[in-house]
Amino acid sequence: MIIAGFSGVGKTLGVRMHPKGAIDFDSEAFKYEAEDKSKGKKNQKTKFTRSVRPEWPFNYVDAIEEIADDYQYLIVPSDIAVLSLLKERGIPFIVVRPFRGIEDEYRRRLAERGDSEDSINDLIYNWESHFDSLERVGSCVQILLDIDEYLSDVLKNFESIAAGMVFTGFTMLIDSGGIELIKENGETRIEIKTDKLGCKNDEQETDGP
Repeated sequence: MIIAGFSGVGKTLGVRMHPKGAIDFDSEAFKYEAEDKSKGKKNQKTKFTRSVRPEWPFNYVDAIEEIADDYQYLIVPSDIAVLSLLKERGIPFIVVRPFRGIEDEYRRRLAERGDSEDSINDLIYNWESHFDSLERVGSCVQILLDIDEYLSDVLKNFESIAAGMVFTGFTMLIDSGGIELIKENGETRIEIKTDKLGCKNDEQETDGP
């Protein structure tokens, strides 16, 4: 399962709780050009410029496809370019993000983990637009975290959450006419009507959140 985690949801803690089944698949090396190592000491940790690689985000999504089946949870950043490409390729994913009104909590979390003041201010300044963009991506499940919730809570209860989503989605499809239960000759069969599944394309998306 590919999980796109918003900044501050606790991706590192989530992976630490599932050391054999989860990976926080960092995108920095795929997105940015590396600094010239000749300018620094040998064997030092690679540092990156803010110059975006021309092959981004295709190189990262290609890598996601290669290793997705190796982990129970493949955790990636909630980057709109990445998620849009995953959607385009028909690769399912789940977004885990906070509710809109708890930005002060996330400011605290990011400060505690050592993020720069500039990066924190940038995230908070664009708080609403980030969520607007995530909702426009569509074609994915979004799990919203409250002020005291983390990604680890989602992973811990994922089986029950997934079962609830399947049941809710199945019920909605029946109500919308996308799925019809037909009883015939003492047996029940499911008929799927693709023209009534309620899938949205770009032209059908409504304005606003």
